[in-house]
Amino acid sequence: MYEDYWNLKRRPFASDLASEAFFPGRSHQSALLKLQYLVDHQPGLGLISAETGIGKSRTLEALAQHATSQNGLVASIVYPQLSPLELMQELHSQLAAAGEEGSGSLVDNESLGSVLDGLLTTIRKATAVKRPVVLLIDDAHLIDERATWLAFHQLSNFMRPQSCEFSLVLSGQLDLLSQVRRYHALDERIAFRCLLTPLTPAETVQYVEFRLAFAGSGKPLFDASALKAVFELSQGNLRRINRLCDFGLLVGYSDGLEALSREHLEGVHEELLQATAA
Repeated sequence: MYEDYWNLKRRPFASDLASEAFFPGRSHQSALLKLQYLVDHQPGLGLISAETGIGKSRTLEALAQHATSQNGLVASIVYPQLSPLELMQELHSQLAAAGEEGSGSLVDNESLGSVLDGLLTTIRKATAVKRPVVLLIDDAHLIDERATWLAFHQLSNFMRPQSCEFSLVLSGQLDLLSQVRRYHALDERIAFRCLLTPLTPAETVQYVEFRLAFAGSGKPLFDASALKAVFELSQGNLRRINRLCDFGLLVGYSDGLEALSREHLEGVHEELLQATAA
């Protein structure tokens, strides 16, 4: 709506931007490098935890893009509250489709054991031709079935160097750490635990400028006072930054502004708070 007014190619703070818009904040870059190492050199288990809105899903998307660029097979679960059978079947279906083996459709009365056998066969085929296999479980803190955690442990039992190699990455809110600790055998196998933190004041400025440049901006759209206010009002939370800046650009377009200042963003923040409270 406001893109033409600000001379932008796209909305810079939209939530559906391509993974190329991934911003490497310090903790995000650290997590991504560790998990890329896991995929490339040491297949195993990884874990990402953070408060809501800090960028867990974005980090998983960047990892998936990296794996795909290495000719890897990626399966991504964004709604993990499935039965163990359904979850493993979905992983197999996605890997099989990525490996051009067909969809791996669920059949009546199929057992968890037979699904695991099919999934492992697909993984072994990929390992034989040196294709990385990455299984991504987003919002894993929502998993409340003990049987699902045991299924992950059972799957990890089959990891073998050079014969059945894959990376399993669990991502979720901070209580995911305590959930995994309940399953000691699985917890012991996690190679990397990555904690994502909010952006610092300097990173927040860099993030805003990065997103604007990605969208094609040729001039500053937020003055120095506004950039400082973005951090103070969002506390470095990516989701809040995106919401605040996106709505700010809309209001600036509506009011015919040349750039946004602290005063404008504070007004936008108040409106967002009122909308949330309504």
